[in-house]
Amino acid sequence: MCKRIMIVSLMIFIIAFVSVIGENKPVWAKSSDDQTVRTQVQNAEAFFSNGNIEQAATFFEQAEKMMGVRKFAESYPDAVIHLAQSYQSRGLHKNGIALLQNALKHIEIKEHSRKALFHSSLADVLLSYGDKQEAVSCLEEGVKEAELSKNSLIQAKILNDLGNVFAAFGAEKTENYDKAVSAYRKAISYIGEKDNAFAFSVMVNLIRVRYFRKDFQQISDDAENLLKTADGLPDTHHKAMNLISLGEILIQTQKASVRHDPALTRLAYTALTHAGQIGKTLNDIRIISNSYGYTGQLYEKEEQYADAKVLTRTAIFFIEQGKYPEILYLWQWQMGRLHEAEQDMENALAWYGRAVETLNPVRNWLYRGYRLREDVFGEKIKPVYLDLARLYLRQAEKGSGSERIKKARDTMELLKTAELENFYQDECVSAGRKKMDTTEQVSSGTAVIYPIPFSDRLAVIADLPAGIQNFFVPVKSETLGKTAMNFRNLLQNWGDDKQIEKDAETLYTWLIAPIENPLKAQNIHTLMIAADGALRLIPFSALYDGKQFLVQKYAVVTIPSRSLTDTSQIERTQTGALISGLSQGRIEEEWNFSALPGVAKEVKDVESIVGGKKLIDNDYTVHNLFKEFETKEYSTIHFATHGVFGNSPQNTFLLSYDGRLTMNQLEQMINIGRFRKNNVDLLTLSACQTAQGDERAAFGLAGIAVKAGVSSAIATLWAVDDSASKRIVTEFYRHISASGATKAESLRQAQIGLLRHQQFWHPSFWSPFLLIGNWN
Repeated sequence: MCKRIMIVSLMIFIIAFVSVIGENKPVWAKSSDDQTVRTQVQNAEAFFSNGNIEQAATFFEQAEKMMGVRKFAESYPDAVIHLAQSYQSRGLHKNGIALLQNALKHIEIKEHSRKALFHSSLADVLLSYGDKQEAVSCLEEGVKEAELSKNSLIQAKILNDLGNVFAAFGAEKTENYDKAVSAYRKAISYIGEKDNAFAFSVMVNLIRVRYFRKDFQQISDDAENLLKTADGLPDTHHKAMNLISLGEILIQTQKASVRHDPALTRLAYTALTHAGQIGKTLNDIRIISNSYGYTGQLYEKEEQYADAKVLTRTAIFFIEQGKYPEILYLWQWQMGRLHEAEQDMENALAWYGRAVETLNPVRNWLYRGYRLREDVFGEKIKPVYLDLARLYLRQAEKGSGSERIKKARDTMELLKTAELENFYQDECVSAGRKKMDTTEQVSSGTAVIYPIPFSDRLAVIADLPAGIQNFFVPVKSETLGKTAMNFRNLLQNWGDDKQIEKDAETLYTWLIAPIENPLKAQNIHTLMIAADGALRLIPFSALYDGKQFLVQKYAVVTIPSRSLTDTSQIERTQTGALISGLSQGRIEEEWNFSALPGVAKEVKDVESIVGGKKLIDNDYTVHNLFKEFETKEYSTIHFATHGVFGNSPQNTFLLSYDGRLTMNQLEQMINIGRFRKNNVDLLTLSACQTAQGDERAAFGLAGIAVKAGVSSAIATLWAVDDSASKRIVTEFYRHISASGATKAESLRQAQIGLLRHQQFWHPSFWSPFLLIGNWN
């Protein structure tokens, strides 16, 4: 059973929106009975304000337990808020949400100001956890209560939280950034001169939104004024953390700017130095380490590598005095970059290795706790693994042999597991699954292909029965990505046929031609593709060598990674199929789902081949699906309905008659029969689609078999013609039932059959169908 990690994540403070927690003092009951509780909370507040979150949480928890039998005591709501904020600060968002939601059900709070703070605290934890819609609902209640309270600081607090929500939605609708700026400005006007420290926090949030909007000149001016304001504030832990946040924003702004702006460097240095001084006064090693580490980044940007190494080494020294791996790995990665910049590859490799070793056990802490739209995984986690893999392959190229290639492959395996956990927001997503042992040779007739786009060139690792090989192709990731995206868009939108053919040949030349001789020499018939980056968006089966499509030469399988794939030979025990379908169209939120008139015929044909139970239209409900799995065994689940794979679990679902079937619900449903003799072998999604141009969405699709807990899945990269879909899935079932061929070969034959059909020869019809996971 997967053990969930519960520990402090300081990075929440460093790069998350400042939520201004811990600013509101509780109103305690005056009775002597509450004296012990008051003492506990006062001690907790003192530790919290000094940044000792662990000790603060201990006192808050003790206070909450002492009041457990008197849940209507006046002091209880405030203690709950503080304890929830403490949970949030440690990354334990579910604990905070459950605590606040339970309290809302059982506590009667009369004061509007305290009601507002309660809703505000819950909204902030929800937003930090990633549940934006629920956060908005809570804030709407909070806004009403804040207005009734007539308390300007409470209203400012709600407005700051509202700004955080708008900023979190900014990447989806850019006008939300304008709304965020408006909310922050209004919050500052409510604060006035009442609480300068609070205003300082809100202004840091405002500057961060300017960074998102690329309003770089305004950032420089605002930061100059903000640092003057900081000089007049008491030197507290929260002030230091705000200065660290400001320094990092300025560093990121400098990196994103077209031209070098010395003012940004000067301001960042001032903010970080001031934070470091406060850290030394408070003896806070995290602040001291971040001050040195981010200052080291400034020197790295200026290519002053020797000085940057001294600063980074100092940052490592301080953070190693405590147990803060979520900070340590950043500086280890930074040290690796600095050594590589000086062409010291052995030391660079060693530091990258340390960073990955430090990161592996804690990476799940870092997926949560961010209220901004920043792609934390893509910017601060994935590049660490890629840098290590890249250096391993570079050394292998210089004669270090297959062992370094294997280490590069194993690094990519770790990365892909981390990505799947990140996408599904579930660090246990791969626990308990049957997996392929990467230390064993690949089975006869199969090859596992890892195309890895690096900035300067493409690496293609081929794991073959006779051993592992790597090939470098001189194409930059930017060029490769543009070609892949263009190819995908043309196929999905029925673009120019000549350009489709040209792109298909170009991609074949880059991705398949370098490994073609070893494939032929070892009689490979099945390719398992573990793609990365924009390559996840394309159907490899449609690559073209000038005479044939790849599917005419090989069975093609999509896998998230080798270690996450069960490739065992499964004795097929047909316990029937659960065949569901929705023929009716739906308009739901931003989606307009067209009717699928061929669903009824598809469901009937599948039933005639594999047998089983049908659930069509109004019978196809989430409740009925669960009911079936509670009473029967099914080896196959077939969904003839619209499905969407977006860039998050919240935007990933299958359409049912009564709404949405989420991936978590699908997993729960399949897990009902987990301990039965026969588990689900195949999941078919015949009309799903990924968000066009979204690599995360495509990877979420590639990991659907792992998430759902099935051996294999069939799905489509984009919504396919209704008639084509019906033909290909029925031919697949017919072939696998009649011939006993592998799933991969059965899908290949179904695609070739469509390719030979005059009406459906175009790759836009047949290429989006993917076999995911076990190919046997």
